[in-house]
Amino acid sequence: MSRRKAREIVLCLVFEKDYYRDCSCEKLYKDLFEDSGISIGEISGSFGESENNNKTDNINKADENYIKNTFFGIFENIEQIDNIVSCSTIGWEYNRISKISMALLRISVYEILYTEDIPDSVAINEAVELSKRYDDPDAYTFINGVLGAVVKNNK
Repeated sequence: MSRRKAREIVLCLVFEKDYYRDCSCEKLYKDLFEDSGISIGEISGSFGESENNNKTDNINKADENYIKNTFFGIFENIEQIDNIVSCSTIGWEYNRISKISMALLRISVYEILYTEDIPDSVAINEAVELSKRYDDPDAYTFINGVLGAVVKNNK
């Protein structure tokens, strides 16, 4: 599985957590890997396009660790992450950011602040590319600007 597909899974989890605020991260994660029929070892290509649409992508241990560490890490540090996003959205009302944009910003800010193996430029680029696919057509420019400000102000 590619890291982008793993990010898409994290995006789904973070987005879902925003809707089900009272639901624990543990339950959402468990539901993804147990109740939905998705298991470690394989996952259907539904979380993104692959070269062969009939191909099954494997979730290896590294993918599982990335998904779990990122998802749980975001919500363990949610106050700091959201504060950084809020301070980086000059001219925007924080509560008007779409849920998908907010999920992408949370993932990328987490990667920028808390992961050493993902360069800032990769975290930003991945958020921009996922935004182009899942968000409003112009949202990627907003996300790029906010994440640029995050890197400038927090490094």
